[in-house]
This record gives sequence, structure tokens and C-alpha cells, in this order.
Amino acid sequence: MTMIGHRLFIKWWSLTRLSRIKRIPFPVFFVTFFLCTNCLSPPVNPKAKPIIIDKATLEFSSEGKELKGTGRVLFDQPLFGLYSKELYFVKAKFLHSHSSFILHSHLSDFSKQDGVKILFERESNTLNFYVSTPNQRMQKLGMKPDYFLKNQELALYIEVENGTENFVDIKIWNFFINPRGNLKIPSAFFSQQNQLTFSDSHLFYSKGQGILWGAELNGIRLIKISREPLNSL
Repeated sequence: MTMIGHRLFIKWWSLTRLSRIKRIPFPVFFVTFFLCTNCLSPPVNPKAKPIIIDKATLEFSSEGKELKGTGRVLFDQPLFGLYSKELYFVKAKFLHSHSSFILHSHLSDFSKQDGVKILFERESNTLNFYVSTPNQRMQKLGMKPDYFLKNQELALYIEVENGTENFVDIKIWNFFINPRGNLKIPSAFFSQQNQLTFSDSHLFYSKGQGILWGAELNGIRLIKISREPLNSL
């Protein structure tokens, strides 16, 4: 039994005894128990605070809302669990022709390099994306030619499922239907139309070993990074 389940059982048992002793009507008892269970529900999508690891090479913008430069950052918001499914949103500018960005998911520590790494690499105007798991080499999931043509910005949803039969499953969607257009149109929902890749044809031989997450920037202006509710899918 989980800790929350144990607490709920103790609360239910206590309220049951109280209802018998004081003869509280059943509807009142039911409403009280329902409210108590809601009190234990975790907050939805709390805002994560960045913990900058490489302070000498990463800096905040003048407004204090964006990170810029090269280096690593962790977030003080733990994941749902070791074998959880997580959905991230990333919006960033790739400032140079060889800029790169790595999302670290299900990580315990940067020094151990034991998380799932999703690498986005700019090669001139092409976007390449790779995935690696602990002690395993990078596997190329795909590429998008001309992704950065007249455009430096990337905006993606990234789903990471840790602990599947393939050890890890990855899905990536464009936030915009037309990411290269001047007047960009956000996608109303996730579909094959805006899906960049799905790792169903790849087999990974290890999985992430922790419940932390972070990012690694190389010539990047990080506009926004967040964990999103799973019901967005």
C-alpha cells in the first residue's frame, strides 16, 4: 500500500468509528471523506524553479525570464515517479548553426549521467534529434531538413515514458503546425500532422534511474521549459 493509500485508510477508519459513535448520517460522512481525499491530491503542474549548475557560462536575461548560454540546469520539481510518463514543453532559440539542447529526464544526478537524454541538434538549417539511455550510445530518431530556415526557434512537446517493455518510449510533437512560417499557427491537438517522431522502431537497453529532470544548453536561449499535465495528450 502506498503512503497516500495508507493515510486514506487511516482517515476512512477514523471517520467510520466517529460516525458510529456520534451517529453521523452516512451522506455527511461520505462528503467529509471525499473532501479529505481531495486534500491529499497533488497540485497540477506546479511551476519549477531552475537550479543553475554552470553559473559561469549560463545567465538569465535582463528580464530574468530566459536562460542563455552554455551549461546545465536542474529543476526543483520531482517527477511523478521512477517509472512515470512525463510530458514536457520546450521553447528555445538555437543561436548558432551548431547549437544543441539536451532534455534530461528521469535523472538522479548530472555527474552519474543516468537519465534519459533527448538531444536536439542544429546542423545549419536541419534539426536532428537523438535519444540515449544510461550506458547506451545515442540513437538517431530522425531529422527535419530546413527546420531552421529563416527561423532560429524550436517549440516542441516531448513525451518520455520510462520503464516500458522497450525500457523507454519517446514521442515528439511540434507545437506549431507550420514551424517555419512567418505567421505560426499553434496545433490544437497532438496528431500525426505535427508529430516529429515516435520511438516505436527503436529498442533501448536501459532506463532512467532517477526522479529529477533538467536541461543542457549549448548556444541556446531557453525561452520556456515546463512539465505539462498528461491530460494534454
